[in-house]
Amino acid sequence: MMTDMSVAFDEPKTTKQIKALQGKKKTNAIKVKEDYEDIRDSLYLLGVMNQYTINRIKPRGASSDEQVTRRAEAFLRIVLFSRDLELSSNHHGCKDHPWKLAEARRKLADKLRRTRKRAIVPVFVSMLWFIIALAFSIYSAFNEIGSNATAHDLALGLLLGWLPVLILCTVVDRNPTDPDGNLDDLNKLVKSVARSFLDDRTFYAYVWLVLSKYKYGSARVKENYVWRELHQIRQLCTALADRPSADSDSQSERTVLAETGEGANARDAAGESSIAAETAAIQNPVTTTTVASSDPGSDQPSRYGTNTEKQRVFDFFGTYAGQGRERWHYGVAHPILSTMEEAWVGSQEGKPHGVRNWLIDEGVARVNIVLGNTRNRHGFIWWDYRELWQISAALLIVCLSCFSAFVLSYNTPTVGLGCRSGGYMIFVIISCLLLIVELVSWRFEKRPDTAKERKASVISAMRQRHVDTNPPQEATQTTEQMTELVDMSNSDGHSSTAPESSSIADLRLSREMIQYLISINGIGDTPASQAPIERRNDSVTEATETSSNDTATRSDDSQTNVNPASNNTERRDTLASLFQEPNNANVIPTATGLDPRILVKYNPFDDRDWIRLFVLVPLECCNAAWLAYIVFAQISGGYRTCECVTSSWELGEGGYLDFNQHLKTNIPSLPYYWGPSTAVGTAVIAIGMIYVVMEWALQSHMNTTDKDAARRGLRRARGWRRLTLPVRRLRENTLQFLKVKLVRSMLARFGKKDVLKSQAAMRWSVKDEFGPASRSTMDIITEREEQLSIWSVLRRGSRPR
Repeated sequence: MMTDMSVAFDEPKTTKQIKALQGKKKTNAIKVKEDYEDIRDSLYLLGVMNQYTINRIKPRGASSDEQVTRRAEAFLRIVLFSRDLELSSNHHGCKDHPWKLAEARRKLADKLRRTRKRAIVPVFVSMLWFIIALAFSIYSAFNEIGSNATAHDLALGLLLGWLPVLILCTVVDRNPTDPDGNLDDLNKLVKSVARSFLDDRTFYAYVWLVLSKYKYGSARVKENYVWRELHQIRQLCTALADRPSADSDSQSERTVLAETGEGANARDAAGESSIAAETAAIQNPVTTTTVASSDPGSDQPSRYGTNTEKQRVFDFFGTYAGQGRERWHYGVAHPILSTMEEAWVGSQEGKPHGVRNWLIDEGVARVNIVLGNTRNRHGFIWWDYRELWQISAALLIVCLSCFSAFVLSYNTPTVGLGCRSGGYMIFVIISCLLLIVELVSWRFEKRPDTAKERKASVISAMRQRHVDTNPPQEATQTTEQMTELVDMSNSDGHSSTAPESSSIADLRLSREMIQYLISINGIGDTPASQAPIERRNDSVTEATETSSNDTATRSDDSQTNVNPASNNTERRDTLASLFQEPNNANVIPTATGLDPRILVKYNPFDDRDWIRLFVLVPLECCNAAWLAYIVFAQISGGYRTCECVTSSWELGEGGYLDFNQHLKTNIPSLPYYWGPSTAVGTAVIAIGMIYVVMEWALQSHMNTTDKDAARRGLRRARGWRRLTLPVRRLRENTLQFLKVKLVRSMLARFGKKDVLKSQAAMRWSVKDEFGPASRSTMDIITEREEQLSIWSVLRRGSRPR
């Protein structure tokens, strides 16, 4: 539905319709078609990703992965919806790898569509035989009303009425032909984006592009928030992909010559040429030292021991979890779609039902769906009360089917709680007990064991919230001083011609880019002598202080002869300090001296696994065996024994047998419990099967590779939704009335006012209710005029004229 609502009701147009248009109308139609197809591919990939588990990681020493999962959600939004990121050139030597992220998504979506399992329609048709058989059994039962054997057979059919619904659900949530291959493809897409984030040139080009191209008023965030968010996502990428190799076009490790030994001799031999200095650095790798920088994957001078530790790389997605293979599965679709509704495409209570054509301003929409709900970022692991309706629906399907069978067997002689009705009751009780245990276990998660750990966890979360909501405060320097670093000029006034490198210190960036990054990063234009320099709590403190001291004494040193290469290196260090990650005030060294910023695997559900192994699995096996016994006893005559024929559990050890009613009963009230119980059981089966088939049909246009066929399917889906719109509105209004007038008032008496708080949700509509008038009070994102592409600046190596 979100794909359907992204464009107007009569959009997108088919290829034949676009060819018939002329001029601006044709251009606009092509643009709408391209935007729609990109969103269609993104949401299809999201649906495939939802079938896989997420590998959870956390910083070493942290008590939970709450902070990491929020960054992972933001990162996956970029993977799915961003169109501005150009992928790094070094992808394991693959020359055919797409350079644009949107192109990579399109190719992957086409591949996944081609490899999905088909022949779903024949499976649906084969289910008609079950419906026909059930209809004949009901007709036969009511034709021989009163026959005890017929009544028990009908009750057994109603008892198993939930099985066809379950089978249809597994068919719709069908596993692909190669789940492991699809998993590898999805992880490769994530890794390619992560590698691009770890590449200096690509990452800072992306930062410059998104910060200069868009304004973030509609998302109610400032540009420095986006700056900080991207840096934190980049830190996460160190655990998702390897750094680009040093010999590639995207060199990632920065090295400078040591000031002693062979390094000093190399500098002297190189003279005043920065090219020779860089060459000497490459030729003398033993005498080089790593610059303290913000590069998440670079080796930094360790405060936690003499040796630095390499970050282990994890796959983003773990194992295939479709068709109920994984218990307590947290997919990625629900959190992302829910926050998209909150941020942009949903409507609040009391507002118009639909927000059709929410992609009308593609730039505005991209910013909001990529950022998500910035005011309440949950991450992937969170509870939404709206999921209760799915649990309740499953519970009703099973319980009502079994209840209708119970009513038939209970009122069939021998009347009372006997072998059949008692067996049905035991099955339902065990099933409900399993559901309760599973729901309670859902909330089980590893918590800090000691009071000290719990206190540290709370303090860490508070500090992280403070970092997320406050602008970064870096070492303050003047704009003139910072932009002077861009020139990289030597003492003779000639600009250096250092070789191209992905290192920010080696990039010859434009003056306008540096001024812009300084302005959004909160660095003012006050003189350095008046601006206090806050000490950074990371490994770049020494480099920053050295650069600041050099700035303060620059006027005195201008009269003396300074080594150009050394001066150039200090300027590069100062420029590099501008691109550092935010302060890590909440990072505390571990007791073992290891780096706590290293991300490690996290499994918070150890207690839950014990419950699964020793409680849920044994009970489920016993319950399945009990159901198999009920079916086998019914079809083999196991219930025709004297104990079952005469038993009544309500009388204890005694029992009775009415020979007049033993084979066929003539009780006058017989139709009054046969009719309602059969109607309830068949209604549950029919509603469940119709709903599953209808939802599959409405979403099937997402699965086809033929784009014109997909648009035809979309038009049919819109026609069906328009026809059934009154029924949908009645259901929505009824549920809204029950929530507001009944459930919310009951919870308010217990002080739970925020449990069912208002949440934005997307509702289907026909009219275009997302025009400019509905967004007149918002700050609409506008593109800056005559923007110069950052890639042209980086490749040309000169300032824009």
